[in-house]
Amino acid sequence: MRVPGGRAWHHCRVLPVDAVLSIASSFGIDASEPVTLSDSNNVVLWLRPAPVVAKVATGHHHSLALELAVGKHLATLDAPAVPPAGELPRRVHQCGDFEVTFWTYQTHHQGEADPHQLGQALFQLHAAMRTFRDALPSFLNGLSAVDELLRHPGRVPDLPERDRVLLLSALARLSQELAHIGAGTHPLHGSPHDANTLVTDGGIRFVDFETACLGPIEWDLAHVSAETVSGTYDPDALATCRALVSVKTAAWCWANFGHPSLRWHAKHHLSVVRRLMAH
Repeated sequence: MRVPGGRAWHHCRVLPVDAVLSIASSFGIDASEPVTLSDSNNVVLWLRPAPVVAKVATGHHHSLALELAVGKHLATLDAPAVPPAGELPRRVHQCGDFEVTFWTYQTHHQGEADPHQLGQALFQLHAAMRTFRDALPSFLNGLSAVDELLRHPGRVPDLPERDRVLLLSALARLSQELAHIGAGTHPLHGSPHDANTLVTDGGIRFVDFETACLGPIEWDLAHVSAETVSGTYDPDALATCRALVSVKTAAWCWANFGHPSLRWHAKHHLSVVRRLMAH
């Protein structure tokens, strides 16, 4: 059965893996040995032995349609990004309450990416993103979502009240500082940190374009190491963006503090903000 917009509905149970397997089987995909690659912000499954990865929207972005549009565009340019899978229709699939997209499986070599190579890949990605013609949201939308999150104590129940107020104060101060600097606006990945970077036989590939946005180039650079940063940028804007990234990361990780893989990040980035605000 189809619904307006071309999305397909499939009968399935309520778990993300069931949604994925239901859709995959309807297109003849052999996923007899599924492997969970990630389940922190979204659920990501390798449909082994098929060379296909499924992404189920369970996080706070819910921007799979935008991500897929960006992924299709970058694939036409052979940009350093993992392309959508060709084994299924390249659209957002729906099963029950779950939205799912499918991507080409890439073998990831463990270990950190070479900073120089990562810097080159990010430069190439930005060049390709500049030719994307669909509308992109402002990176400020993400900061507004953080502000909304922190204004409701019930959404961050594990975060001490004094630290919730501290993060709100830091967000307001740093946002004002960045506005005063007046950084430029460019199409960006939005969060090209190491968890969204794969080291493959074909080179570095970026994933997770749900955060694609318009913003200062320093916003993307703030997600990578100092050794990776190169090119033309404003050091003051970069420092402010790095601080804002820590505020953002701390807020969302404290909102999901029950997830074991996010607790270290919640505590680490909160401590970073505490140090910054103490000066």
